[in-house]
Amino acid sequence: MAITQEQVADHLDLSSQRLRMLMSQGRLPTWNRETATYDMYRVAYIRWLQVSAARHKSQDGNLDLTAERAKLTRAQTEKTQLEVSRLKGESLARLLVAEVWQTHTALVRSRFSGLASTLRLMLPKLDTDDVDLIDGVVCEILEELANKGLPECG
Repeated sequence: MAITQEQVADHLDLSSQRLRMLMSQGRLPTWNRETATYDMYRVAYIRWLQVSAARHKSQDGNLDLTAERAKLTRAQTEKTQLEVSRLKGESLARLLVAEVWQTHTALVRSRFSGLASTLRLMLPKLDTDDVDLIDGVVCEILEELANKGLPECG
């Protein structure tokens, strides 16, 4: 008894259009009404699915290409989100922040390093020991701040 393409498509849980596409791509046998059987198409379809699934693993079986593609897609999504965030002004590049931070800390260090001399000019009563004491305290504070450095970025 001859079967139709629609019956084979139903048997394989495919649409008729998908069945014809698989046949035209050479993944399933071309249609011949006299020789077509459910078994012939079922076996051919299962073999095609197995080959397709095997392509998702490396030959040694250690690398799952589907998982690797998912990781790549996730990384690309994160990159895009970061770029959008930066373009919206919601975030800044780490290097830019570090450069601005270093510029400001150098300026603060410079200003504090001259504090004792500035106070000596403003307060003539200060003697050399007082200026050395102030200078020592400022250096201690700057050293403590320098040892802490930039906070860690999460």
